[in-house]
Amino acid sequence: MYGLPPDLDGTSELRASGISCPECAGCLAVRREGRGALFFACRVGHTLSVDDLLTGKEEKIESDLWATVRGLEELIALLEDLDAYEARHRHVATLGPHPDRIAQARDHARRIREVIGEKRPIDLASGGRA
Repeated sequence: MYGLPPDLDGTSELRASGISCPECAGCLAVRREGRGALFFACRVGHTLSVDDLLTGKEEKIESDLWATVRGLEELIALLEDLDAYEARHRHVATLGPHPDRIAQARDHARRIREVIGEKRPIDLASGGRA
């Protein structure tokens, strides 16, 4: 898979890219404009410059990582509550106890938080070098 289509240099027509729109996840098309600047557009009408696309991708990735952390933390809370519920109501089976699942979810959430903490935004003014 490619990000930019290989035949982009020879045309100013929109070509399908291998990149999704950071706003709606639709397929982005790309074309050259002027002296080689790139213009991206998706089917629903979002348009992006290269800078907009890079920033949008970084923001979307961070948002998705936080959604994963939230999901893991909700899973941990549910599993812990199910274990407590089953302990109070011995006749109700909740497929527990869940200590291994809880430990794994905690470890995953911790590691994803570390990745988020290491994030360094692209410095577009210096050509992408922070």
